[in-house]
Amino acid sequence: MKVLNVNKLKLNGMKIKQEKLENHLKSNISDIVTKTIDVMNSQSENEDTKALRYNKGKNRHDLLHPQAIEDLVKVLTIGANKYADRNWEMGMSWSSVLASLKRHLNEFEKSKDYDAESGLLHIAHVAANAHFLNAYYYLYPQGDDRPKRWLELPRIGLDIDEVLADWLNPWREKFNITNVPNSWYFDREIRHRFEALRDRNELDDFYLSLKPLIDAKDLPFEPHCYITSRPIATETTIKWLDHHGFPARPVFTVNVGESKVDVAKKAGVEIFIDDSFDNFRDFNKNKIFCYLYDKPHNRRYDVGHMRIKSLHDLPILK
Repeated sequence: MKVLNVNKLKLNGMKIKQEKLENHLKSNISDIVTKTIDVMNSQSENEDTKALRYNKGKNRHDLLHPQAIEDLVKVLTIGANKYADRNWEMGMSWSSVLASLKRHLNEFEKSKDYDAESGLLHIAHVAANAHFLNAYYYLYPQGDDRPKRWLELPRIGLDIDEVLADWLNPWREKFNITNVPNSWYFDREIRHRFEALRDRNELDDFYLSLKPLIDAKDLPFEPHCYITSRPIATETTIKWLDHHGFPARPVFTVNVGESKVDVAKKAGVEIFIDDSFDNFRDFNKNKIFCYLYDKPHNRRYDVGHMRIKSLHDLPILK
């Protein structure tokens, strides 16, 4: 009986080993097949030789057309003979290269194939100039003189309420104003309500509780300053801006009877953005360009391109 049990154990051990072997083969069968296919492919690529080469994932220079390359080389050769070997590699303004490219492309678009001076295809000159520009990313980046609007951004001032902060909806909710205002002058009691909130020490809390209309990280530029006519201390507005992560730029508060225009001029603002049509009009009448930030209460005015629906719509940023 003991011998029989030992034999059973041996048989079970063999079965376990066989199962492990089968599982190992199954888990590796896909790798074996893949490697076999790769070898077959490499052999088919090298039918005349016994050596193996793996070209998968490498740049395919063999896809270049030899005659087109020859035409490009002819243009470079003419340049070398006319100026000096590799003269173009010394660098020139990108705009001058682009101008040459466009001249040849213009002739090509007019169905004129050959350049009168070189006798070569205009499109070969286009390719040569494109080659220069491509190479200049590595050889002469300082020659990039293309216009860049971000180098000359104007000083932009921002209103806060209804541009950065959602003021109107909480105000309507607080005082049960159900209609969506189609005019900025929608609440005859607004001054009395401001005073009542101030008397109850609730005015600052109301302004601090406002939600931003735009996430500060999505602001497409850094404002030169903020100018607001909120009936609260400037420090409270700064606290709200800082809490929501807006750029720490100067904040100016104008009181009743004062003008945002005067403050903007002193601050050096070149462009302002406001949702109030009255402010929009005053800025533009006083030679400070102002965009009207689109809201239901100002849509009765057709101001053309001077209306924007988002800070991302500013043409100077495009």
